[in-house]
Amino acid sequence: MGSKRQHELYELSFAQDNVLALEKACPGSSINNVCLLIRINGSFNASLLSTCLNKLLQRDDTLRLQVTELSGKTMQYVREYTPQEFLYYDFTLPGSESVDRWAESCAVIPIWRPEAPLYEFNLFKSGENTGGLLLKFSHFITDGYSLIDIVNYIYETYTRLLANEKPLGETTRSSYIEHINAEKEYKASPDFQEDLIYWRELLADCPGTLLFGHLRHPVAAYTGNRKSFRLSRLLSNRIKSYCLNNRVAPFSLYYMALNACLCRMSGAESMNIGVPVLNRSNFTDKQTGGMFVSTLPFIQAFDDSLSLNEYNEVVGEAWYNLLRHSRFPFSEINALYKNVQPTGGRLFDA
Repeated sequence: MGSKRQHELYELSFAQDNVLALEKACPGSSINNVCLLIRINGSFNASLLSTCLNKLLQRDDTLRLQVTELSGKTMQYVREYTPQEFLYYDFTLPGSESVDRWAESCAVIPIWRPEAPLYEFNLFKSGENTGGLLLKFSHFITDGYSLIDIVNYIYETYTRLLANEKPLGETTRSSYIEHINAEKEYKASPDFQEDLIYWRELLADCPGTLLFGHLRHPVAAYTGNRKSFRLSRLLSNRIKSYCLNNRVAPFSLYYMALNACLCRMSGAESMNIGVPVLNRSNFTDKQTGGMFVSTLPFIQAFDDSLSLNEYNEVVGEAWYNLLRHSRFPFSEINALYKNVQPTGGRLFDA
């Protein structure tokens, strides 16, 4: 990658705009932190891990993106790669806290920083030959899909170095800057106008949010929690069997259950449910790190008269249509919703 790119300023992608909006809505919070604790048992070598992390940073310029302000507008640039040294924590020393407690305390420290790296890599030793890594990123530079690639790359490189084998090829990944340029072309294309029509018509016909539309006061905190239910083995097997036999993703089945439940609880015909969309539609996107994911409103009527298979067909068709138009920016969708549903409250019911 030439020096010209390393000093240019670039606009944000659609997905990065969403991250920035959330950062501004929840300043000083860890809401956009993405953290991962990797444990290594039996073959811990801090020096080799440090080598892996430097190779990772050299390989992927997306991880070296940094933000700056220009005339009140947030822009980004690619920091030139230079070898890094990483903090090392030894939890075998007397009086040390536990690794889990340390990781939890690190996870809540905000990582969003102008003119500074949007990642933080720490190494730790937990035993005679055990240790690992604590990786922390801003969602601005990574999502779940790219996180999997990062972990796989570290694992493959580390195991090769341990075995005194030649590391993986030093070829760089596709640059996230190419994705930003592709989005500029999309905004000037007929596809953008077709997507605009789709979302305008969909939002005009949908009801306003019903469950939480009345909640207009600022929240007291940005932390959340989850309530988990352990399914029986019998029910789990039935769900897997249904999904396999009907070629339906578990996500779709759980969406149908949630939509049916919320509609029955509220008496509404449909719900506005936010769903994550990968937004990597081609081979190049899938070979590129960075933030692509968007959360879009999936609005689907619930009809009690339909069988599960019939409802699955209806939802499947609606989901396919949404994916065809999923590239449309969420900020534009939100603006459209406020125009066509001025009293509709929040965009999502759930």
